[in-house]
Amino acid sequence: MIDYADESLAEAAAAYGRIEGFVTRAVELVGVPADASAVPDDFAASMDDDLGVPGAVAVLHNTVREGNTALAASDKEGAATALASVLAMLDVLGLNPLAAPGAASDSGSGAICGRSWTPWSRSRWSSGRRPGNARTSPRQTHPRPARGRRASR
Repeated sequence: MIDYADESLAEAAAAYGRIEGFVTRAVELVGVPADASAVPDDFAASMDDDLGVPGAVAVLHNTVREGNTALAASDKEGAATALASVLAMLDVLGLNPLAAPGAASDSGSGAICGRSWTPWSRSRWSSGRRPGNARTSPRQTHPRPARGRRASR
């Protein structure tokens, strides 16, 4: 069940505004990172746990907090690292403020950070491979039987 309230929507808008503010300030200080495709391990683990978005968003907010701390200390390296991680996580969530309007990612429909999102994504993030008979369509992400074989009844 979805718990919808105007207050919840306002809180979400404020939270996104804080994330967007960090991205804007960090880009002004360090520029847009050349490679923002690596998500933190905790974020990937949370998303792999039955699409645990609340846990993944918590990792996002923690990384933004770390990035804001780095910005306040004029730590360019820390800010750049946090920015790259935040942009990668925002790409996965489809919320990257630097992405072209309406674009889920730069690699086409159904793909996130250059790869299709599937239940076995954790292994794919590091290896770039997918299991043998796996379909990567956004509509059907579970394994299918090999051709010429019928599924058992």
